[in-house]
Amino acid sequence: MFSQMLSDPRIASVVDRCEHAFDVIRHINGFWPNFASTGFATSYVSALLCFPVLLLFTLWALWSIASIGPARKTFSTVFILTFGVPLYPVLVGLALAVIWILAGFGVMAVVSVGPVAGFAWLCLQAWDATENFVEEQREEYEERGVTEDITFLQLFLGIAIGMATLCTFGVTAAALTLVKSPLVLLSCIAHGIKNSIPVFKSSEGWCCLVFIAWCFGLVAGVIVVVILVILSALVKLIVAAIWPAYVSTGWLRFIGGGRRR
Repeated sequence: MFSQMLSDPRIASVVDRCEHAFDVIRHINGFWPNFASTGFATSYVSALLCFPVLLLFTLWALWSIASIGPARKTFSTVFILTFGVPLYPVLVGLALAVIWILAGFGVMAVVSVGPVAGFAWLCLQAWDATENFVEEQREEYEERGVTEDITFLQLFLGIAIGMATLCTFGVTAAALTLVKSPLVLLSCIAHGIKNSIPVFKSSEGWCCLVFIAWCFGLVAGVIVVVILVILSALVKLIVAAIWPAYVSTGWLRFIGGGRRR
């Protein structure tokens, strides 16, 4: 039976499209750096760059201790320079490796189990809500009886009006959305740059890190704007078909009810 389902051209087309989407995602993932290895590399380099500063502060704090004399301070300084300096890169590397390996496993567990648990919870909530809704509708039907609704002819007329609106106003609105999308993108970038100038001025010595974060935010913002533009065009197409059909069906029901009266 399963093989017969797969032999259906429509189901085979859906499966082929899913496989194509999976290949596209895997191709994009191949160019995108792994977050665990990237996080380990950046954190390890940052720890190595901070080591001279941390060593200086440690020696400064050591020689400011009032409860020990110069001999113990000298011995502690030699001990730190002899063992602390060579062991710091090794210990920090091992600690960061453990942290990022655990983070990688945690993210893998979340992306593997999280969607399954989330959709299972969603199905349970939908089941509960549907059961309550059906019970309410059954009680309402017992109280009110059969409700007068539109006829099939009115339904088909409403659908025809919705399709006509979709092919005219819907296509026009979606096309205008795509045409003006470059201006929207440039306006969002200009607005983001304008609002980020005070942040750069107040960052002072942290301007390099702020600039790196701003670059990541810019890329993420551009991606979000592009996705929102595509969603906006799709929503306009859907609304152009559904809303006129809904309104026209209501008017047809109103007119038909008036004629029957």
